[in-house]
Amino acid sequence: MRISLPAAFVASVLLLDAFLHLFWLVRPAADPRALSLAVLNFETPFTARVLVPLIAMLTVAALSVIAVSLGRGGRLAKAVTLALGGGLLVRAELGLAWAFGLGTDTGTPFYWLNLLLYSPLCVALGFATGAVLMRLSSRRSKHEAEADWCSVRPCCTAARYSNADVQQHASTASVCHLTRRKTSLRGDWLLFASRKSGVRIS
Repeated sequence: MRISLPAAFVASVLLLDAFLHLFWLVRPAADPRALSLAVLNFETPFTARVLVPLIAMLTVAALSVIAVSLGRGGRLAKAVTLALGGGLLVRAELGLAWAFGLGTDTGTPFYWLNLLLYSPLCVALGFATGAVLMRLSSRRSKHEAEADWCSVRPCCTAARYSNADVQQHASTASVCHLTRRKTSLRGDWLLFASRKSGVRIS
């Protein structure tokens, strides 16, 4: 089983984002305040205590999407993927509000990054994540249908072979009955002939 195109798209973007956070962790930005305002629209320290959990979350989310696409990971991977899709759609809605100038200054770098990159990317990622989950649901429905068919098929096969056996048995019984009938008629003819000729047959 191969990873689907939507899952590959989502996982690639998430891993790229994790790599960017790792890069900021290894090589801190010259102006963390400007970077924070451009990325998040508010000030936050780009320290290990902030970046390491983000890197871990992005990596786990990417691996969960891949696992769900391959039909693995169980309920945990599905729950993480579902939470990821919901979070992306919420972020897209917030980005739409920011695109209309609500809660942000239209002259800041964040406004244009949100309008041209962040929000469209979140919308695309949200729909791609939904496609991964829908494909998982359709695959499960197909497997359940195949399982139901496999559970019914042996009964049908057994019934079919039982009917064939009954027909064969009936045919064999008819042949045996005809054979016995011929033997009986032959015996009656011999007895009749012996009585006429006076010969006794033991």
